[in-house]
Amino acid sequence: MLLKSPNAINYLMDLVGLAAKWYRDDPHYFRSALGVILGINDDSVRFAYEKPRINVWRAAADRAISEEILRSTTDSGALAVLLARLFNGVWVEWVADHISIDRAEQELRYGMSVALLAHAAPKAKARLEKLLTETERDLTLVRRLSMEAAR
Repeated sequence: MLLKSPNAINYLMDLVGLAAKWYRDDPHYFRSALGVILGINDDSVRFAYEKPRINVWRAAADRAISEEILRSTTDSGALAVLLARLFNGVWVEWVADHISIDRAEQELRYGMSVALLAHAAPKAKARLEKLLTETERDLTLVRRLSMEAAR
């Protein structure tokens, strides 16, 4: 595991924070690299880029299943692909300079919360609903602040 998070929910959210930290620390590199990678139409190159990311999300989903945060019937592979697509979509907006890194991070946390809640195990449902409410509130605040800054 990349991080020493106390549980699977924290681990998934910590992955979002780690990616945002890397992108925040070196935005020129990541904007350039992602711009090139996302513009490539060669499936073998895109697969080489996407496979490690999907594997990280799958391992995180498997951990959440083993900790009974997600239902045992959750397809961790399908969820991993969804999370990777979520990440790619948000980072495309950031690469294009349509959203700030702070907004990208909050959108990822919110999308992650929605995806996890859809697969919540009964014992974790209330916790994931609370997380969704918190991430939605944070996203609304970031959106309002960025709209005010644009005026």
